[in-house]
This record gives sequence, structure tokens and C-alpha cells, in this order.
Amino acid sequence: MRLHACHNFHDLYCLIEETVRPIHGIGELYIYDAALRMGAFLKLAPEHIYLHAGVRVGARALGFTGGDYALCSELPAEFSALHPHQIEDCLCVYKNELQLLNGT
Repeated sequence: MRLHACHNFHDLYCLIEETVRPIHGIGELYIYDAALRMGAFLKLAPEHIYLHAGVRVGARALGFTGGDYALCSELPAEFSALHPHQIEDCLCVYKNELQLLNGT
């Protein structure tokens, strides 16, 4: 798949992951951040919350036990006014506080 064939954020994310994952030291956070920045340029925004690094920790603190991403509807209603990338930021930035609130 080429960049021009990406019709949504997930396509872009998968293309970047496929392209850079073999490079030693490249991790899931780099892949997401690169996709987010390229997606902004291409006007492709995430449709759901990608669970990587600290985001995963924050989501687990809220009781999410799913896979590599979460739907906005799977998280508490307090997040409903935010876009997926904003929820990702909140879960990552406040992961420690969320863990303390939930005793994890």
C-alpha cells in the first residue's frame, strides 16, 4: 500500500507500522505519533483510541481490557465530548492519577 492509497487513519497507521517496524528501536509510540502527524497533514484523523505505551496504562486503570485500540463508546461518558486523539492524550498524561483513583 502506498501513501496515496490510505483512505483513513487506520490505513495510514498500518502503512507506517509496516514500513518502520523492522527498524531497530522503533516502537508503537513512534508509529502512532508519526501517523497522527502525517494524518493531520492528509486530513485523516483517528476514529478510535490507539492503545500504546502510557495510553494503555490509563485505559487499563479505567478497566479497559481490550486489544490494540478502544472505541470511544467503551470508555466512561466523561470522555464523550473529546475526539479520539484528545482521549489518547488524557489517558497518557493522567495515567498515574487514574491508577491512583482506581487503586491499580
